[in-house]
Amino acid sequence: EVVSAREEGIEFVFHKQPTAIHKDGDKLSVKVTDTVSKEEITLTTDKAILAFGFRPNPPTWLTDLGLELDDSRRVKTYSSEQLPNLRQATSLADIYVGGDMSRGADLVVTAIADGRYAAEQMLADFTAVAVK
Repeated sequence: EVVSAREEGIEFVFHKQPTAIHKDGDKLSVKVTDTVSKEEITLTTDKAILAFGFRPNPPTWLTDLGLELDDSRRVKTYSSEQLPNLRQATSLADIYVGGDMSRGADLVVTAIADGRYAAEQMLADFTAVAVK
């Protein structure tokens, strides 16, 4: 999706928090703050699509039970014997995860796929039969 968009002339701007949008004729001025340097800049464009990523924030009760997280607070995932190519199992038995909680911010279609993979892994683990 990103490659196709770039081929169409779309420019992606990351790590910028929009603080104001102003229309001036057929152009937009988007005031943003860099989330790393805190520098404020204004971008001028004809169209703007704002998309916000989410940081994983597992509930305390899960981490209190021993759910393993990586340095970015994403849930660590593991494969099972039945489906070694899928990695939706967690450090807790019978707890599966996908999407932003395990990958960080990503596309909705990726989260949907992770949900399907988690279902396949659950079925395989609970029945000890690999899903085709």
